[in-house]
Amino acid sequence: QSVSVLFLDDGLSYLTPLDEVPKGQTDLSKLLKSLPLYDVNDVYYVESAAQSLPLESVLECQPISVRAVGDLVTAATHVVTF
Repeated sequence: QSVSVLFLDDGLSYLTPLDEVPKGQTDLSKLLKSLPLYDVNDVYYVESAAQSLPLESVLECQPISVRAVGDLVTAATHVVTF
């Protein structure tokens, strides 16, 4: 199956590299960096939120427009949200 991941709103914070992981929390950037190992290569973020992304992101991802989000969801067989 083809898998795509979309980051938007509060989820964009996962793409920001952390200098130091807060005590008691897990560094999710390591998990995100492993997505290509599972053939998850289509990673997107909502373009209108691009100003929120740092120049250096934890993961290589492509911007898409808000309109394209609807198309991405419509084309999907299954949609899981977190």
